[in-house]
Parts: sequence; C-alpha cells; structure tokens
Amino acid sequence: MNDQTRRGPGRRRDPDARRRILEATVALVAERGYAGVTKEGVAARAGVGRTTIYRWWPSKGAVVLEALRGIFEVRAPDSGDTRGDLVAYARGVAETLTATTYGAIVPGLAADLARDSELAADFRRLCVAPTRASGIQAIQRAVARGDLPEDVDAELIIDIIGGVVFLRTLVTHAPVESDLADKLVEIILSGHRV
Repeated sequence: MNDQTRRGPGRRRDPDARRRILEATVALVAERGYAGVTKEGVAARAGVGRTTIYRWWPSKGAVVLEALRGIFEVRAPDSGDTRGDLVAYARGVAETLTATTYGAIVPGLAADLARDSELAADFRRLCVAPTRASGIQAIQRAVARGDLPEDVDAELIIDIIGGVVFLRTLVTHAPVESDLADKLVEIILSGHRV
C-alpha cells in the first residue's frame, strides 16, 4: 500500500462553490420568484457548472429551500426573563421579514407556496418549523417558571407574533415599527393576566 490517501468516487464539495450557489439562489428567487429560478440560471449566476448543482441537489426545490433555510432562522433566547425573551424573538421575526433578503423574497415566494403544495410542506418543515419551535419552547419555559398559565396556547401566541408581522409585510404594507415586538408581547402577556 502506498502513502497516497485514497479518495472515494467523485469530487469533494467545494465550500466556496456551495456558498456562491446558495447566494445566487437567494438572489434569483428575490428577482424572479420561485417559478423563475432554474438550476441552469443558478449555475450561471454562481459561476459553477450545471452538473455541480445537479450532483449536489436532487431538485430546484431542494437548493432553494437550503438557501432559504440559512436566512430564516430565529432563535428565542433563554435568559429567564419571559418578557425579554419573547420581545427578542418577536424582534427577530420582524427583522427577518422586513430587513433581510428573506423579506424581499417573501411576496413572490408566498404565491409559489400557494400553488405548490409539496414546496409549501417542505418550506414549513425546513424553514418555518425550527423558528416556531424555538418560540414555542420560550413559551413552555415561561409556563415552567410560572410566568404564564399552564393552559396557555403556545402555538397561538407564536402565530400571533408571526402573523401580525407577515400580514403587515405582505397584505397591508403597514409599517413594522421598531416597537412592534414590545407592543405584541405586552398584549400577549396582559391578556393572560386578565
């Protein structure tokens, strides 16, 4: 046996190429919507061969969802302060939907999600569920500390936070003020004290 290391079949993934592909994907979804993105277009924008994308991702949806997953993930902190943790979570959701590339993608992507149930299911699982789970865990920690009642509907609270921001971003185009997170959390917490 010689000193050379044996390599498996195929070439290793180039992390820089992967980064360029995911960035190109996000840019194209923002410009053209999901329906306007092609693997060929992504390859051209990223400066890689089409075969690279075909080899690494089984479908257009797979590369798009991996790209989006990287930019939409909000984690609720665990500081022990229910109000502070929920405000930080709500601010993270608001900032993601308004001040990031994701915010530019949402309008076109929402239409694509309405038309493509498989894409919508994968989007919920890969992009939305981790953020929701983090918020729900923050509510559960608040219940465990006695800050919220045991019968609180954690999923509804998270839907209220995300729903208000989403509604303002997509439907009403009302401003998402810097103090919106504080207002939402105050309404949520005061509603449980009545």
